Amino acid sequence: MNPVETYPGTFLFISKALTIMLAKVLAQSRYLIIIAVLGSLLASVLVTIFAGWSILRIVLAILSRGLTAQDIGEHVAVGAIELIELFLLGTVLYVIALGIYQLFIEQDIHLPAWLEIHTLDNLKERLLSTVLLMLAVSFLGFAVTWDGTMNILALGGATGLVIAGLAYTLSLARQRHGQAQAQGVKTAERPEE
Repeated sequence: MNPVETYPGTFLFISKALTIMLAKVLAQSRYLIIIAVLGSLLASVLVTIFAGWSILRIVLAILSRGLTAQDIGEHVAVGAIELIELFLLGTVLYVIALGIYQLFIEQDIHLPAWLEIHTLDNLKERLLSTVLLMLAVSFLGFAVTWDGTMNILALGGATGLVIAGLAYTLSLARQRHGQAQAQGVKTAERPEE
């Protein structure tokens, strides 16, 4: 005896109820992503505060040691490059938090247009752009502090290859994004039949 044939309405009802319940659970589970948002935001705040504290330490070191102008220049140059990296990392983490929040929780938050993220591709583009900048700044930091002990040409070449690959990937993503927008505009302009 086949229970589906014996009680067809019951199994259809149970199946539909499970489908509805699963849809509700999945729809509400998107709020679990708030953990990633809060974690990214907290990491951003911590990195930014640490960078601010580092600025204060550099200023105090300059004022307390009685350094010469050349020493101050070197100290500030190296410290500034390291701080730029920290601030960029804090910015990346903040953009990640905003992007994930916009994608999964709430689209309508008041942000400048350049910071609005509507798709996962938008978020990836913003991250790739920042990673490119961080790589360039990191190499600049190595170049400024280079003491001749390591092969800076190999490091520069490897960094350049990674930057070129990421820049190419970013340009392809922007091309696809532009084509998709152009097709969306054409579709929107087409009269309904």
